[in-house]
Amino acid sequence: MLEARREGRRREAAELAEELEDFPPSLEKALSLVPARILQQPTPELYPILGIEPRTPQGRNAVVAVVARDHNGQDLPADWSYSLAWFLDLYGSATEAGRLDGALAECATHMIALGTGEGEAAAPVEDIGYPLWRCSRSPKLIGDLRREIAVLTDRLVRRQEGGGCWNETREGVPRPGLRATALATVALQRLGDDRYHDAIRKAVSWLITQVIPDTGALPRDAGEEDPEVIATTLAMEAIRRSDFVDDVPTCWRLEMPGWSPVRPCWEAGRQSRGQRILSRPWCLNISRAKTRCCGRSMAFS
Repeated sequence: MLEARREGRRREAAELAEELEDFPPSLEKALSLVPARILQQPTPELYPILGIEPRTPQGRNAVVAVVARDHNGQDLPADWSYSLAWFLDLYGSATEAGRLDGALAECATHMIALGTGEGEAAAPVEDIGYPLWRCSRSPKLIGDLRREIAVLTDRLVRRQEGGGCWNETREGVPRPGLRATALATVALQRLGDDRYHDAIRKAVSWLITQVIPDTGALPRDAGEEDPEVIATTLAMEAIRRSDFVDDVPTCWRLEMPGWSPVRPCWEAGRQSRGQRILSRPWCLNISRAKTRCCGRSMAFS
């Protein structure tokens, strides 16, 4: 399909794409679509998945393609400035310094806006946790946006509920959010501030109690029955990074360069602070999990 696109055989490429759509969902299917997608729309997070390294001819071609997309300014996602800053710091050169500074300035403006609301006007927890998580993936973003990060992390921790979760408002009703809690927890862990150790521990303790028994996964919000891949993957990372269990054996199937745990599995058998024991392996079945209501590029690394 990729070869057909490159050679301009659009009809053949369309037929192959249609045939691929009929295949059942799988990691292999998703990987096969990445080269065609990146050719059609250069996306920073996809280059590491394809094994394209910085400071190589392929890496330089990637920079040219991403910069061209940024210059055109069409169909850019809302979080493009974070993607661009992360990518240019990793793949770019002095030639792109101006664009990198511009992307960092946009990130700072966005984070300042997220920290201005109070009460009902406050930004959703997921909207705050996501840029913090994005920043935590890049030393450049952490260093240049340290004041903005400090403001948002303080606001985030103040909004944590006594039981350890973070609430999200759905249809006017506050509900404990699994994705929101996992996202906030991983962001705090990756940013590495010891002041939030207690908040992290309470959040991890709560996440462990929310596992759906039949799937071993987590939903987006408490009380839902449909597992969600983003909430589950982030929760697994939060538990793996915590000191909640003494020994967490992990089995990470790293399917591609630059991609984080895709099918994590571990077994935890410790009981602490009244939390129930997870006495069986906790495995994520990717094919049964759903990524609802999220158009973001969650390339975990």
